[in-house]
Amino acid sequence: MLVLKESRHSLPVCHDPLQQEYAKMSNDERNVLGSEALSLKNDDCIPMIDTMRSEGTLRIYGDGSVKDGRGSHAYRIRASPAEDASYIESSAVSSGDKRWITSLRTETLSMLGAFYLVRCIAAANGVKNKNFTVEFTYDNEESVRRLNLLKDFYSSADPLATDYDVWAEMKNVHAELPNALAKAAWVKGHQDDVTEETELSFEAKENIAMDRKCEEMRESTNPIPPFPYFSSEAAQVVKEGTPITQQLKEFLHVETTGPALRKYICKKNNWTEEQFEMINWQAYEKYLNQLPGAKRTNVLKMQHGWIFTAERDHLFKSGQDDTYETRTASPCCPFNCQEVDYKWHFLTCANSPLAPKVTAELKQLLSSMRSLQTDPNLRSVIMNRLRTTLKGLPPKQITLPAQACPVIRQALEEQDSIGWDHFLLGQTSRKWEEAQSLWYRKLKKEKAKVEKHLTGIFWARKIIANTVYLTLNRWQLHNDYLHNISRVETYTKERGTYLQKIQSIMDRRHTLPNDSRLRQFFTGEIRNAQTLPLARLKEWHKGYESLMEIISPQLITQYMATTFSPPLPG
Repeated sequence: MLVLKESRHSLPVCHDPLQQEYAKMSNDERNVLGSEALSLKNDDCIPMIDTMRSEGTLRIYGDGSVKDGRGSHAYRIRASPAEDASYIESSAVSSGDKRWITSLRTETLSMLGAFYLVRCIAAANGVKNKNFTVEFTYDNEESVRRLNLLKDFYSSADPLATDYDVWAEMKNVHAELPNALAKAAWVKGHQDDVTEETELSFEAKENIAMDRKCEEMRESTNPIPPFPYFSSEAAQVVKEGTPITQQLKEFLHVETTGPALRKYICKKNNWTEEQFEMINWQAYEKYLNQLPGAKRTNVLKMQHGWIFTAERDHLFKSGQDDTYETRTASPCCPFNCQEVDYKWHFLTCANSPLAPKVTAELKQLLSSMRSLQTDPNLRSVIMNRLRTTLKGLPPKQITLPAQACPVIRQALEEQDSIGWDHFLLGQTSRKWEEAQSLWYRKLKKEKAKVEKHLTGIFWARKIIANTVYLTLNRWQLHNDYLHNISRVETYTKERGTYLQKIQSIMDRRHTLPNDSRLRQFFTGEIRNAQTLPLARLKEWHKGYESLMEIISPQLITQYMATTFSPPLPG
């Protein structure tokens, strides 16, 4: 919906000229300024006033910070470029929805706060038309680019750009200082991570100081201010009371097409709206976003069941051509389990070559869960259900210890409702993430070592990545058989031959040359070669043989040189 401009709320009457300017500002503008700036009196800003009157240069340093959906910004205005120049500074919690607030927003809000303060000082002292310079130094390249484009704003700025509202407001404030030159320079951030602070440039030190001020404000108990409606905006796109400030084009597309897609997914999977809401779509989206385009397409095709199966082949091609291969005559599974080869049958086929190797198939997932410090009870429940699902067996009753987190039981019940075949397709219950988040919290409370990156959403994305990888392997193996069903015996024999070759290489790996290029061939998925399709086995063997063709002549040359070369004189 569209939101019209809010009214401004005046502060109590004050005789200080700077405070009188603050009284003219809206609450949204004052929230950007921060409490330190709002407590300033005109006399506190005399060095800055003198600089503007003499048409000199104000130097502004600032930074923004975001963590766990909470942002903050800080800025410092120096009266001149000199390192010992007087300064005023302020900080504030940044406005923005915790679901999508960006570091760019906090950085540009820092610039905007400094702009507001400069404008107020100039207006309070009658120097708005002076030809002074305002030079910003920031560590965010996009914020620097945006500030340097203010003079060409209307030809350069895309209204659909992320955090366009702050950018447009910066332009609006700059226009109120018609003769002031605004420019920005970039400084590398966090230089103190690798260099002693005493050895850094003045600009780097100022950036570090503002970064610390940001962090202090972000970790304060100050509330997040309401989302602003800036005077430069004619309208906003709002959802559930929150303005949309990034990916507006994508948002509008989702809002217009999303309900139909949601209805389609529920109907296709026989889900209710309640079941749809159980799924951790956020973690699934994060997983998809880190995939290359081609693989993302394969995953989505598999998830929706838009894949090649005997049932689909039979439906579209059987009976159309008498000369067509015999395989189109039956919709049944190519592994002769006597069941219809429907879209996700490959996950639970009892006759699949992978059915006896489920333990090896799940080994990589189990290893990943351990490295992610997964709750042991949660890990046990997931592995138990996946084993029975992949073997095509009915689910067993699971009894959890009394001390187990109750959310695990809720997650199990929700996933049973959604379906464990969907777990393998990446559609996991949100309760799994919640249970693991509680486990990480417990570990931290007990002073156990937990890496900073280990969060519930990170864990959920990694679990989805591992299970979908397993599922893709099953799908490819199934397709290999289905596309080559008239040559199943040949396929099976060839796959067995490659497995023997690879096992032979594995058995004598300790006798191979100590070459770093070889070591990479014995890590990763090849350790579970029994679960890989023929195409993967061929690819690995070809790469290994090609490398050995390069290494072997080098070994012969080295042997001849060391064995038959005459001894050095002396």
